[in-house]
Amino acid sequence: WLKELMECVALGSKNSWKGVNEATLTGLTCMDKDVKAPPTLADVDDEDVSTEIFLGVVKSYNDRRGFGFLACTETADQFGRDVYMPKAEATMAALLATGIDRETAFTMVMTGNTAAAACSAALAAACHGPEASKAAAAACAASSKEEGEKSSAPRLAEEDLVFFRVRKSIEGYPQAVCVQRLHKLTGSVLHPPEEGGRPGTIKSEEATAVCGRREVFFDFEAAGQLRTIPGDLVSFCIPEAESKIGQESVRPSEPFARMVCLSSTTRPQGTVLGCFTLDLPRTRSDDLPGYRPNLRLPCHAFGDKLVLAGLPSDLDETELMKFFSKQGANNAIVAHARDRSFASVTFSSIVDVARFLSRIAHAYADEKGTLIARLLSKTTSMEEIPTLPALPAPTLSTRDADAELEAGSLMVLWSPLVLAVGYTVELRPVGSNSSWSSVDVTSKKLGAVSNRFDQSCSSCVVNSLQISTAYEARISYFTNCQTISEASDPSKPCLPSQGNQDPKGKVAKSVTPSGPSASNPEGYSSLLGTSGSLPLAKPPAPPAFTPGHLPPLHPPPHPHHPSLWSSWTPEVYPPDPGYTAQTWRSPTGLVVPPPAAPELCPADEYGFSLSVRWPAVLQAAAYVVELREAGTTVSERFQRTAPEAKLGTLVELRVGGLRPGPAPGRIYCAQVRTVGNDGWESLPSPWGWSVPLPPAEEPASNLSADAAPWQPGASLGGLQSKDEKWWPPPLLSTSQNNDQEVDFGASHWSGSAVPPPPVAPPTLGTGLALEENSTECLILD
Repeated sequence: WLKELMECVALGSKNSWKGVNEATLTGLTCMDKDVKAPPTLADVDDEDVSTEIFLGVVKSYNDRRGFGFLACTETADQFGRDVYMPKAEATMAALLATGIDRETAFTMVMTGNTAAAACSAALAAACHGPEASKAAAAACAASSKEEGEKSSAPRLAEEDLVFFRVRKSIEGYPQAVCVQRLHKLTGSVLHPPEEGGRPGTIKSEEATAVCGRREVFFDFEAAGQLRTIPGDLVSFCIPEAESKIGQESVRPSEPFARMVCLSSTTRPQGTVLGCFTLDLPRTRSDDLPGYRPNLRLPCHAFGDKLVLAGLPSDLDETELMKFFSKQGANNAIVAHARDRSFASVTFSSIVDVARFLSRIAHAYADEKGTLIARLLSKTTSMEEIPTLPALPAPTLSTRDADAELEAGSLMVLWSPLVLAVGYTVELRPVGSNSSWSSVDVTSKKLGAVSNRFDQSCSSCVVNSLQISTAYEARISYFTNCQTISEASDPSKPCLPSQGNQDPKGKVAKSVTPSGPSASNPEGYSSLLGTSGSLPLAKPPAPPAFTPGHLPPLHPPPHPHHPSLWSSWTPEVYPPDPGYTAQTWRSPTGLVVPPPAAPELCPADEYGFSLSVRWPAVLQAAAYVVELREAGTTVSERFQRTAPEAKLGTLVELRVGGLRPGPAPGRIYCAQVRTVGNDGWESLPSPWGWSVPLPPAEEPASNLSADAAPWQPGASLGGLQSKDEKWWPPPLLSTSQNNDQEVDFGASHWSGSAVPPPPVAPPTLGTGLALEENSTECLILD
């Protein structure tokens, strides 16, 4: 009937089909539904089976149909594609992994008797030899068939590690044969390996049963392009300790781990996971049918993102996602900078990025065929050219906190970045087109010997500048893999500090360029007056700012110390008509809003620790808390990974090791920044204040019991005479009548830029109150 059917197809006439009898069509249906090709299993001695044994990972697996594809760097280089794993070979590997001997497993696969019950029966009879195992499996299969029971066979799973050999199909494509699943172990990294240097160490209790040792070594190449750190939880295998088909296993004296992949980590989202060069083929289309050479793109991986540099102008998000969507990425964003173009590729989690990094070769298909992308080692040029996006332009100022800097000095402020391990600050005179000069870390002068500021720095003072020359600054940052970012845009011009030249100590600081003129073609003719001296302005000009970064505001005085308010001038950011971008969005497009003002309260009754709380931000990958003591200008930064949070959750940071002060106790203030998944830090939150912490215990006094109690003096807003009753300090001015009720309503402050301080300190909840109200609190430290 099959011959008759083929003759009808060859004739190509509709009438010819009428001659096909019903039996022929019935036979066609039977062939389609019931007739199945018998399973085939290769043997290591077959002529068409490779003698080389490959190590790979199950890249994909169809659990319903039982076949899959294996990823391996060596086979990708040889065949230019992933290796197909037939159902029979996959089932055979799964049966061998359960402990069934090869002879019994071969019989079970060939007869289709691979149900779970048959496997259990074969294992139970294994002690009596292969013949007993095969008989037990066959008997279990017969009883299951009579009772109509169905059970699934053992399966492989994606990310399983396997040995395999290769033979080519009729079409010439590689097929995996003699597949053998390996023991997939887990352990913790003790020491990461050095690139091109000493190996690292993994501690694993599971490795003892495989190789007889609890600690195993691993090379830098064993993890692909993944950079591990101590404490990372990783999965791996030890190929040298595994028995290969037809060979006996030998326990190595120094076991080495292979196929190392990150399972979980406690590292912050902004830390670098990998630094490499991506060899990416260009996809082909009908519009661009010609050959285009592969791209070599410098690439950094941190958190759930990849950042690519050096993109050509014709590479867009669509072409990138043709590759990265096959690797588990969610979306890609391409941004074109001044000299170089960058792209950000987002994955679902840090584990997905680590899985991508642990494989060197990645096969994927486009409309014209199969392509191979490779993760190559970092080149030397990556340390010499910018491979990361720039920071926002820095800000220049002539003031440090509330004090004017020395003459010829400038303060440079910039937005810190979590992934940065160092910064370079450069200055140059405005309008001279001269080269940039780095700031020396030690001398704080131009002409650097050591030009790398620490990762905790977000500002620096530059000395010995010409007071009649306006300067501009730019910032670059470094990562722990020694790569450097593109330099930021120049800051707005600023004249160095002139010192306190007028009685009030007010001088002009920021410079606004004017139009060019014949005497000053660079457009700064307004810098000098008619007599050649610098003009003085009564109010100090606020520091210039750049879209995407605002300089930190100095905190207002504490609400309960009103005597400090008389010397404080509110700072308000000036409007910039040319700036319309949101300050809560990072350069990569992520929403990074600042947190609400934190709440500060004592964490113990002795004044040694402080609790900082704030509402959780859902977009936060980490938080940065800047804490300082009232009356000081130096803040200490605390960086913490954000725990998983939901709307309405409080986050708490406890700071210990504080030193109690004299009565009435030390007061602290803090502000919090949100750190996004791309490492971008948000604007700071409003300042939060603590009540006075418990003071240090004073030594015992020699005063008698009937001595007069202590009363505050007039300098603290207390008694003006012996007969006057003591009043608490007034809120805003000591010149107001303390008996007079002051209205701080909205009408009173309608024309002010700053709201009044609270009349009373905020009510600070206790641990018991939080528990009674069922308020969740996440403890960071």
